[in-house]
Amino acid sequence: MSKIHHGVPYSPMQAYSRELESVSNFCFDVAKLNLAWLAEPRIDSQGASALLGNPIAASIDEYMDTETRTMLQGSPLIFINYWKGLNKQGVPALTKGWPENTNAIMEIRAQDAHERLYGLPPMSNVVFASFGRH
Repeated sequence: MSKIHHGVPYSPMQAYSRELESVSNFCFDVAKLNLAWLAEPRIDSQGASALLGNPIAASIDEYMDTETRTMLQGSPLIFINYWKGLNKQGVPALTKGWPENTNAIMEIRAQDAHERLYGLPPMSNVVFASFGRH
């Protein structure tokens, strides 16, 4: 088996695990899994079963566009900034039927993913450097 798309997995859930085989459209597609994880917090407690019969997962599977897919393969904070801009224009097909507070949840989860992945708090223009003696 090989990955369809490479990228940085945002979810602490093991990517390409047996659990994800039940939702095969998300099993080998990091971008879809990243968006599902950002938008559906029940994944943390229910695992991949939270995606079964889920309208969020169904719309991601059907309506995700190429640009969104590309953005989901990089940093979660870069993606969430892209997503905010996209929502100002409106993405009715992709987010139709999503809970009203999904964007706020996604922003919090993107910040959590950033901190977990990079070990840094999400600050837009601050770079941490360690100048320890050798």
